[in-house]
Amino acid sequence: MATVIVVASGLYIGIAAGHWRWIILSVALVLVAEALNSAVERLGDAVSTDHNPYVGYAKDLAGAAVLVAVVAALAIWLTIFIPYLRR
Repeated sequence: MATVIVVASGLYIGIAAGHWRWIILSVALVLVAEALNSAVERLGDAVSTDHNPYVGYAKDLAGAAVLVAVVAALAIWLTIFIPYLRR
C-alpha cells in the first residue's frame, strides 16, 4: 500500500528522474527483504515443526531485516518528498 501511495504522490508532484531511481531502489529493497523473510519463515517451518530456538532466532532476524529495509525506504522517501512539499 505504501508503494502505491508513494508512486501516486510522485506522479502527482512530478518528481525528477533521479528521484525515481531512488524510489525504485528503495521499493525493491523492501520487496527483496520481504521475499527473504518469507523464505526463512518457510524453511524454518519445513525444518522443524517443534519449537526450536535457533529457527525462532533466524525468523526474528529476518523480520528485523524487513524493518530495517522499511525504515531506510521511509528515510529515502522523506528526503525526496519533503523538499517538493515545501515549495
